[in-house]
Amino acid sequence: MHKRIYFLLLLLVTGITQAQVPLYHWRSHLSFNDVIAVTEADGKVFAATSQGLFSYNQSDNSVETFTRVEGLSDAGISAIGWSDAAGILVIGYSNGNIDLLDGETVHNISAIKRKTNLTRKSINQIITDGSDAYLSCGFGIVKLNLEKREISETWLIGSGGASVMVDALAIDNQYYWAATASGIYRARKDEPNLQDYANWEQQTSVPGNTDDFTSIAAFQNEVYAFDNTAKQLYRWNGNYWQTAFTGMNDCLNLTSSNDQLVITRSESVDLYNGSSLSSITTYSPEIVQWQTISPSDAFAGSNGNLWIGDSKFGMIERTNGGSFQQIIPDGPSDNLGASLSSGNGTVFAATGSKSGDVFLPAEVHLLSNGEWHTINANTTKNLDNVNDLVRVASVPGNPDRFYAASWGKGLIAFDILQATEHYDPSNSPLEAYGDNLCWIGGLSFDRNNNLWMTNALVEHQVKVLKEDGNWASLKYPGLESTDNFVGDILATKSGIKWVIITNVGLFAFDDNRTIDDQTDDKYRKLTVRSVFSNNETSISKLYSNIQCMAEDQDGALWVGTGKGVVEYYNPDKVFDTSDFYGIQPGVDLGDGLYHPLLEKEVVTSIAVDGGNRKWFGTKNSGTFLFSDDGQTLIRHFNTENSPLLSNNIKSITINAKNGEVFFATDYGIQSYMSDASGGNQTFANVYVFPNPVRETYHGDITIDGLMDQSTVKITDIAGNLVFQTTSNGGRAIWNGKDSYGRRVNTGVYLVFCSDQNGDQSFVTKLLFIR
Repeated sequence: MHKRIYFLLLLLVTGITQAQVPLYHWRSHLSFNDVIAVTEADGKVFAATSQGLFSYNQSDNSVETFTRVEGLSDAGISAIGWSDAAGILVIGYSNGNIDLLDGETVHNISAIKRKTNLTRKSINQIITDGSDAYLSCGFGIVKLNLEKREISETWLIGSGGASVMVDALAIDNQYYWAATASGIYRARKDEPNLQDYANWEQQTSVPGNTDDFTSIAAFQNEVYAFDNTAKQLYRWNGNYWQTAFTGMNDCLNLTSSNDQLVITRSESVDLYNGSSLSSITTYSPEIVQWQTISPSDAFAGSNGNLWIGDSKFGMIERTNGGSFQQIIPDGPSDNLGASLSSGNGTVFAATGSKSGDVFLPAEVHLLSNGEWHTINANTTKNLDNVNDLVRVASVPGNPDRFYAASWGKGLIAFDILQATEHYDPSNSPLEAYGDNLCWIGGLSFDRNNNLWMTNALVEHQVKVLKEDGNWASLKYPGLESTDNFVGDILATKSGIKWVIITNVGLFAFDDNRTIDDQTDDKYRKLTVRSVFSNNETSISKLYSNIQCMAEDQDGALWVGTGKGVVEYYNPDKVFDTSDFYGIQPGVDLGDGLYHPLLEKEVVTSIAVDGGNRKWFGTKNSGTFLFSDDGQTLIRHFNTENSPLLSNNIKSITINAKNGEVFFATDYGIQSYMSDASGGNQTFANVYVFPNPVRETYHGDITIDGLMDQSTVKITDIAGNLVFQTTSNGGRAIWNGKDSYGRRVNTGVYLVFCSDQNGDQSFVTKLLFIR
């Protein structure tokens, strides 16, 4: 049985559905498969991943997630520990940051993170004793007073008081035992000054006494420790050290709980009850098919069940009866989404890379009807030996059908979550380079549903799969050389196709609606150049590091570079003039000076929302929202002022149906509900949310489902105008106040909507309770 269904039910009950995500609300779309630590906590079990954690309530089977969106202060969790005495979950991060989760409240302790004289700040393990927590860190041991919520002591236990990597700590009736990169250290619990390194004794009698010991646990008056250098588990029986469990040559973690010593290994979980050793090497077939398990942490629960954190399968519960249950919140199966796209309400994430250093198995994540799905070789045929899916393009109007570009293995067609066709040089005009590598770098559908793609480093670098299923290969002067490394392709509304040539510039061509006849085609290879002139100053810039491009609603072409953004407001004239250049919009800072748009940023992604505003993703500074002309900054999100996991934005896409903006970062996918959505063709689907507006609600009111740039007027029942605005695409926002800034009175209000030309109109009602 898969417990993820309980999480979906919880979302539906709380009203956070894809259609009605609250305005300005952030969501994390993270994988919770890669569990690194588990712990029991007062009727719940917590499981931590590197980017967040979740809890499982054993009484009602509910699941709750915690990420930066829900209030965690950081990303990069490395350890967790629960204190029964304090009722607090201690969360440690790889950068030394600490969060204390007390119910729904998070208290941050950033002292270690802020230390500038520490080179190794990682928190490797957390154990508790009463109201104190002990953190094994990259430099020593930190003692936390959970009642005062402060660091009470720091123990530097290395030779001469030097810092030493402490991987784990164990506590028995008399001693603290520390497993370090330089052996095992011991100190008496009743010693009043453990900040004095002289009170810590290195265990010289253990074999390999200066080896790297990575795990340690106290169990039934004995101490067990794993020597990662010698690949051997040792046992201290109170008098001397000896080998324990011959042949146990790997150990990720040791835990002692409820009369069980649990040994977590790379492909098994072993349990020792003091007399016999048993081993778990797989879970149920519903969870694990042909794969090996990958446990990372485990403990014996108070109810007799075994709880396992697995880096591939989430959290696993093995009951007393021997059955297995997988507990995992909904989300992608991993956090590798690097290239985002969307179509008709579905969001796609391709996980591959063009780096060539690492070949990633073919995989696509997609969010449809509020639920994530992962497609890979484990879920469908035709993906064996396929690597690095780098772009996804869905068939316009039918998101069940989509195509994925492989950087090395051609083109894959999908239908209803299944890979239905694999196109490569053996069955299509696609060409291979070198060691039979068929590099497809970009995909774009044109207005006639023909799929255009780039086929890098071959003779015909542009291919098209026509709507009727036939293929065409196009060869243009300027693109025939393998020196021209083609990347993304964009088919614009006017019929011109634009191709990024890596480290060179752009290539534009127009097939004149005759794909099979190239004699009437127009084409041009160009460097990206911007010109600024104000009659006093003239500035010309060249750009070679072309990252991305997008077409806005007015047909302008926006290009992201290593030095900001260039706009071509007349891209259709590319073939008409020899002196073709763009502009770098100037940001209005109110000082009358020219400030080129994001000139110091590497702009990695551009997305245009329903209001024709521009979202820019950057490599180092998060994401920016600018006005339609690029001159006014509306919002800037980064890790300091928002829940963003990282300032490195790899890709942006917008669900035009509801206006939700999705960001792919190097730590995972997140989204933000914007105040703009795609415009509709009619007013048939207009709705107001919330409606009624309760007296306890003080947020913005959303009028959705509008036609593009609609005029919206709100009046009271007597016809007095209360508010008027123009929609951002298909969405208008009202703060519930009149023109004087006063919250309106209780009553029924009329919402009048009309399109830009006044040809269509619509009226709906809103109940407002003051």
